[in-house]
Amino acid sequence: MLARSFLSAEDLGIRQDQRDALIKVLHMLERGELVHTVFSRVHHTIFARETHRGFNMTLWVEKHRCGTIACIGGWAELVANDSNLFDVVVNKLDELFSPPEDEVTNYASVTVEQASRALSSYLTTGDPRWSEATKS
Repeated sequence: MLARSFLSAEDLGIRQDQRDALIKVLHMLERGELVHTVFSRVHHTIFARETHRGFNMTLWVEKHRCGTIACIGGWAELVANDSNLFDVVVNKLDELFSPPEDEVTNYASVTVEQASRALSSYLTTGDPRWSEATKS
């Protein structure tokens, strides 16, 4: 299998530490280390098979006794150990973290596989292409 080639940080318009963290998150998503987790703020309830490392695009980072739930950007900050990693988010990186409503109508329903496709697309083309990533 050929190794993927990701765009440089400069080509993506982001810093190297941001790029490195996003690549780590992509690998976590692809290896199944993050589990899609449903969280209800109303009932403060977590629903998942395993919640040690939960994934949900509606939450940046939410820590609980039984684990942590975060989105792509939240997990990148966690793996980089830098809560200010994405203080400034521009262009397509903003679209990666906040998909346009015409491409993703329900952030909570974004699966690990769909997020992996969008993040991979962002790192290889500079565009997350959520509409393609979320097609069944």
